[in-house]
Amino acid sequence: MDSSSTLPIRIYHCTFCSQLLLATTRQLSTLPQRPLPALDRAFILPLRESEEEEEEEEEEEEDKEEENHQKRQAVEKQQKHSTILLSTAIPDRKPVIIRREDGFDRRRLLRCGRCRLVVAYFPLSPITQSSSTAAAAADGTDEPGAAHTDNDDPRTARLVCVLPAALVETERIDISDDEKMRLHGDWADWHHLVPAKNA
Repeated sequence: MDSSSTLPIRIYHCTFCSQLLLATTRQLSTLPQRPLPALDRAFILPLRESEEEEEEEEEEEEDKEEENHQKRQAVEKQQKHSTILLSTAIPDRKPVIIRREDGFDRRRLLRCGRCRLVVAYFPLSPITQSSSTAAAAADGTDEPGAAHTDNDDPRTARLVCVLPAALVETERIDISDDEKMRLHGDWADWHHLVPAKNA
């Protein structure tokens, strides 16, 4: 495969303890964020494509084969985005319910396996229309309803919402604690919410 069509793999670590948690071809800072009334402004990260999208792509590829063999080869060279949540990112067994101004939001929290800090969550309730539009954009679809969540089982989840400043790329892992405090602003105080380990 031509190296120019290969997407770079970005490695993300827990900001507070440097545990390796995520590998993806996407840059988190460029992803859409959950809009208001979701106050966390979490980044919407697609984990896998839906079965409907895969079927549509297969049909499109068949049509392209009939039209032009050269176009088919160019499409095959184009690499798709992929994301891997490593086993060091541990989902909670039970979901939590967050009360919001517009209702409730069910989530399964995703914690760092080392420090137990919440770094992301799987949205379990249907996301709002504006959030759905943002998720559809991140997923590469144009339909607002295309990113409806099927996240009850973390092993088959289609998207995860990553909290801002919870993860850091490998290149930025060596920044000082003062720099972390400056970069993360409001999130710098959240480290005290880590649950105590049972003795």
